[in-house]
Amino acid sequence: MSEPVISDITIPAHIDAFPIKATLFAPQTTEPSTSTTLPSAVLINSATGVPRRFYSNFAKYLASAHSCPVLIYDYRGHGDSLPEEGGLAALKNTHIHIHWATYDQPAATAHLHTLYPDRGIVIIGHSVGAHIAPLNPLKHLVTRYIFAASNNAFWGYHSRPLVTFAFPWMVEVLGAVAGYFPAKKIKLCDDIPLGVGRDWARWTRCPEYCTTEPEVKDAYDAFKPESAIGIAATDDHLCADRRAFDEWFALMPNAKVRFYYVEPKELGAKEVGHMGLFKKACKDGSWDAIARYIIEGVEPRFKTTETTAKL
Repeated sequence: MSEPVISDITIPAHIDAFPIKATLFAPQTTEPSTSTTLPSAVLINSATGVPRRFYSNFAKYLASAHSCPVLIYDYRGHGDSLPEEGGLAALKNTHIHIHWATYDQPAATAHLHTLYPDRGIVIIGHSVGAHIAPLNPLKHLVTRYIFAASNNAFWGYHSRPLVTFAFPWMVEVLGAVAGYFPAKKIKLCDDIPLGVGRDWARWTRCPEYCTTEPEVKDAYDAFKPESAIGIAATDDHLCADRRAFDEWFALMPNAKVRFYYVEPKELGAKEVGHMGLFKKACKDGSWDAIARYIIEGVEPRFKTTETTAKL
C-alpha cells in the first residue's frame, strides 16, 4: 500500500466557469490489490452542506489500498467553492437541480475523464449527491453508481415529520436576515446558498420530492444505469424507516438498483446514521466490499433488512 499523491485543484464549472474547488487522490500505482481489472476512477458527490474534506479518509483508502483515482469536490456555495466577493449571499439564485447537478457535477466528471480516459467512472453519491447523479449531462461516462443514504426527504418519511414540515418557514425566516440559509444555526449542516435551501425545503413538501421539477422528472424517467447499488443504515436519524429510501428509488422507474438497508453492525460500526459510511469506523466492515464493487462490479454481501430504523 502506497500513499497517493494528493492535489488541491480548481475546475471551471460547465457553462459559466465558476471556480469549483476539488481535491484529487492519485494512486502511485495502477495495479489493483484484488483484481486484474484496471481500477475505476471515482467521483464523490457530497451531501448537502458537507465539505469535500469529510470524504478524505475514504478517498485516500480507495487510492492507496485499491489504486483508484478519486476526485472529491465542493459544489458552488459549498465548502471552499465560494465567490471572491459577496460570500454566500452572492449565490442566492443557485439551485441544486441546475447549478450543482448540471454545471458543477459534469465539470468534475469531465476533469476526471480527461485525467483517466482509459478508466470507467464510478459515481458515489451521498444524499443529495445521489439525487443529482441522474441529471449529469455526462452520465454516459459513468459505469457504476453507489447511492449512499439517498433518502426521499418528503416530510412524511422523516423521523421527526412535524419539524420537517416546518422546514420551509425556517429557511425563509433565517434566510431573509442572512441572505443565505444559515444551516449551522440549527445544527443541520454547513451554511448553503438560499436558493439551495429553498429547493430543499420545497421538495420536502411533496412525496414526489425533487421530481416536482419537470426537468428532474424527465431525467429520472430516462435514467437507466448499467449497474447501481444503494446503501443505507437502519439508524439513519433523518428517516423513520426504509420507506424513505424505497420511495426515492421508486422515482426512477427504469433504474435497477440493488438496495442494502442494513444494521450498523453489518457495516462494521456501532453507529452509522446518515453520515457514518464514510467514517473510519466503517473501514474494516464495509470499505473493502465497496471497493470490490467499484473495481469489479461484485455486489456486497451485506444482509439487508425490512425492519424500521432504530432511532
